[in-house]
Amino acid sequence: MVRNAARRHIITLQNPASSTAQTTDDYGGISKTYETAYSHVHAAVTPVNGREFLFGKQVKSESTLFFDIRWITGIDTDSRIVYEGQTYNVVDTTDVEQKRKTLIIEAKVNV
Repeated sequence: MVRNAARRHIITLQNPASSTAQTTDDYGGISKTYETAYSHVHAAVTPVNGREFLFGKQVKSESTLFFDIRWITGIDTDSRIVYEGQTYNVVDTTDVEQKRKTLIIEAKVNV
């Protein structure tokens, strides 16, 4: 568990807007619209790994971070995190010791 002093980073948690709030581009592609659920959340941030791989003759990079925050309801794999101007997709959430005091969020960014 992380002490509160280690939660020195500020993140924003976003959830998808209602299911009707999807946007369609000129080619028929649909994308989700997100709204801020919690802003100015204190978190301890731990980089887990980063890697590069070849995808369709292009080099892609991917990095994974763990965000340790106080317990907040409503965060799941549909949510995302904005941290230092980068958007991270939530991959997994873990309730530490099942006490609803600490939430560990695993999130990835694709560049």
